[in-house]
Amino acid sequence: MNKLYHLNPNNWGTEYFVMAPSKEEALNYIANSGKYEADKFKGKTINNLPNEYTLEEYEVGQVIQSELA
Repeated sequence: MNKLYHLNPNNWGTEYFVMAPSKEEALNYIANSGKYEADKFKGKTINNLPNEYTLEEYEVGQVIQSELA
């Protein structure tokens, strides 16, 4: 089953959201997406993400609250 993954910069920077069956596939989808700056994730694993990035996993039905300020 797919889950929602959020590649979070935890500071300033580009963030990415993707549906995927695993964290590894999510990172692969992002790295190969052609989106702005996504190529910096090529060759990375979930254990050696650049800078302060973390890959967060969300279950079906989990509500995410966010505020743009």
